[in-house]
Order: sequence, then structure tokens, then C-alpha cells
Amino acid sequence: MSHIFSGCSALTSLDLRKFNTAWVTSPSGFYDIFNLCSKLQQLTLGQNFRTLPSTSTNLPNPTANNTVTIDGKEYKTTGKWINVGDKLSQSTLSGGEVHGVDTTTRSFENVSGSFAWKNPSDEFTGTGQYKVVFTPDTASSKNYTVVEFDVNVEKQNSPSDPGTPSNPNNPNNPNGPSDPSYPTKSNVVILASGEKYTDVLTATVLAHEKNCPILLTKKDVIDDKTINEIKRLDASEIIISGGENSVSAKVVSQLKDYNVRRISGVDRYETAEKIGKEVRTLSGKLDETVLVDGTNFPDVISISTLASQKRVPILITKPDKLVDSTKQALKDWSINSTIIGGSYNSVSKDVEKSLGVSSVKRIGGSDRYATAELVGTELRKLTENNSNMILVNGTDFPDGITISSIASKTKAPIMLTNPNKLPKITGDKISEWKINYILIGGGYNSVSKDIEDKLQVSNKERIAGQNRYETAVKISQKLSQIK
Repeated sequence: MSHIFSGCSALTSLDLRKFNTAWVTSPSGFYDIFNLCSKLQQLTLGQNFRTLPSTSTNLPNPTANNTVTIDGKEYKTTGKWINVGDKLSQSTLSGGEVHGVDTTTRSFENVSGSFAWKNPSDEFTGTGQYKVVFTPDTASSKNYTVVEFDVNVEKQNSPSDPGTPSNPNNPNNPNGPSDPSYPTKSNVVILASGEKYTDVLTATVLAHEKNCPILLTKKDVIDDKTINEIKRLDASEIIISGGENSVSAKVVSQLKDYNVRRISGVDRYETAEKIGKEVRTLSGKLDETVLVDGTNFPDVISISTLASQKRVPILITKPDKLVDSTKQALKDWSINSTIIGGSYNSVSKDVEKSLGVSSVKRIGGSDRYATAELVGTELRKLTENNSNMILVNGTDFPDGITISSIASKTKAPIMLTNPNKLPKITGDKISEWKINYILIGGGYNSVSKDIEDKLQVSNKERIAGQNRYETAVKISQKLSQIK
């Protein structure tokens, strides 16, 4: 008497809790192999994935009730989802039963075993076909064979994300956004130089207001992966941050199929003023600014999330002299309150005295790492996000700038590290703040594997590409998955 896997009535749902905004279509391969899936009601690959119900009729309906769950790293509790480009092995399959069927009597028996990816090293692409296999335990009394099935996934328009408790600012959350700082969604991309930081320093708050990523390019050529990401986002507008010395007209010509505009001034300080003007228009916050050193990047990386949550522009200055365009902006905008990011080596006492505003608050430590800790403390008070943190290289700019979009959206402080050694103050705060999730921005040259391995947190994740341009793309993909 032969036995086959033609029934899986215990398989009630399949859950890939980490991909977003798509429908599952044509799961015929699944039903062709498991043709008695009478209990399978839904295949869930994220908040907006759905499947057609089983079309099987007049088949036995056993009472077993188990679930196959693709969970991985307990993201169910942190609200984080698998990235497009991550390996399937970063999620695991667990639970579920399969019934063996006597082809003559149509009688059932439970068959113990396990579900797994057939090709765990494959990348999760979001769209496409994925192979899952069920392997029966060797202790089975029958000679059951391994069963393989396919699931076809196609990205289409999806219903609204219902929201998750871990992200109360989701505008589709049944309880509504927790505060008005959550901007509406737009199909905008900010494009800036990946070779120098001067014109992208203050674009972080604008990215938050536009709810969009910051992508990077070389001066004269934009790479294919960045172009493909712009296509994936279906961008309606590309904002170039900076002048042609940062992003040349040659790049603009490569974007001829898009609506491109440039925000730039005669120098980095005037560019910051022009970006700030647009931020003020979008946010309506007219009496406050943040001021940082425009000749270096660490302080602006740390303070970008705080500025984004306050929805105020970031202006920049020389360390020892308040530049004319910044001084004029403070006057023209009638600014009453300014937060200085950084110590007196970054923004001097003389600059502070010359601001001409009624209220000045300085957040600055003994070095960039201590300043990041002080900013993080201030941010945690403001947002009450007490469990998450982002960790980036404090000695180079790209990853900290591009990941600020995620930091702002999740209200997570950005902490800095030396590439090969975690500063004591950063390690101490991870413990003191009881951080349970850390998102690392950048590859092992930015934040070493040794640092990652020694992080004493329950959940940690890294976003990294082969270079700063691909890392920015992967950050953009991650941002799309956060509601």
C-alpha cells in the first residue's frame, strides 16, 4: 500500500512576518502538491500579504490545528521585518504537521517532521518563487518521502497596513498616530554625494518631512543599484542636495525620466539655509533651529533624529565664526530658540554669544561619542523609545547620514563607535538603557564583526552593502518596510 503526502490539513497558515506590501497570487503549486489543505486559510508574508483560500472540496477535514511560522530572530516582538536582499536563512520555519494518506482508504495519520527552506542561501527578493520542503522524521513507520512545494509571490497594490503595537506612529494603526511628528508618505528620493558630506549634512530632517530615503551617488555617475532602487520606489520627485561640485549635471542627465530638482547655495552653509527653509514650510515649526559644526559630520549624525522629532531645520556654522548666511537666516526667520549640537570645539562660545536668540541650549560632550550619548538621552526623554538603538561608524559619514531616515522614523538614537572598538560610554549606555534591539549601519569595515558579536542585546541586525552606495539602497529598502 503506497503512501503519499497529499494532505496537510494541520497547516493552517504560513507566516513570513517580515515582508511587506504585496499580495500572494497563484499558489497553485502549493495546492497541487498539498491537495487536501482544507484548513489552510491564509498565507501571510507580512502585514499586507494574502492568499486565495483553498479550492479543495469534498475532502476529509481532520481536526489537527498547527501553524507553520516563518519568524526569525523574534521579530514578531520587535516589529522589524526581513530586508529584501537578506538571505532566507535569516528566517526559520517552525511548527506544523503533515498527514500521510493511504491512497486506497483515504485514511490519515500524522507524520512528524520539519519544514525548511530548500535554498536557505537564496536572497529574499520579495517577488518571485520560493521553495519550501517538508522532511519526515526517520522514525516514521512508513517510507514517506521529502515533499517540496513552491509559493509564487507577486507585488501588487495591497490593503492598508493595520499597524502594529511596536510602531504606534503607524498612521494606519487602529489607534492612530501617537503624535503629529509622523509625516505623510511620499514617493520622493533625496540624492546626495557619497564622496563628500558637505551638502548632505542637513538633508536628514527634510528626508523625515518627506518620509523618504537618502540615496548616494558619485559626482558624475549614478550606479545601477541606485537607479534600480529609484525605479522600485516609483519616485515622483528626486531632490538633489547640493551643487554641481557634489552631484554634476551628468547625473541629472541619467535621471531624465524623472522630475529632478536641486537645492543648493553658493556653499554648504547657504545650502543648509535653503534646505531649512523648505523644512520650515513643511513642518510649520518656525521659532526653533538646531546649529552644528559645518566642517565636520559626527555631531549632525547624532542630532539628526532629535531635530527630526522636533521637526526643526539644522543650520551649520564654522566652529569659530557664525557665517553670514546662517546669521541672516536666524534673523529673517525670527528664531527664538536654538539647540547647539556639540562642544565648544565644534561651536565656540563666541558663536553662541553672537546668535541673537533668546534661548540657547547646548548638547555637547567631551568627544563625538559622549555627545551622541547626551543627544540620545535627550531623544529618549522626548520620544519614550527606550528599547531600540542604531549604531554606526563615528569616523566616517555615509552610513550615519543615510540611516538617519530609519532612526527618525523609529525614533531611535544614533550612537557612534570606532570601527574596531566600542567606546566605553556607548557600551555602558547599551546596558544602562536596557537596549534590546540594535540596528547596525554599514559593513564590517565600518562596525567590526567583533563589536557586533560582543553586543549584549537580545536582537541585533545589520544593514550593509558592498559599498556606501549599496548600503544606502538597502537602508531605503528597509525604510519601505517600516510603517
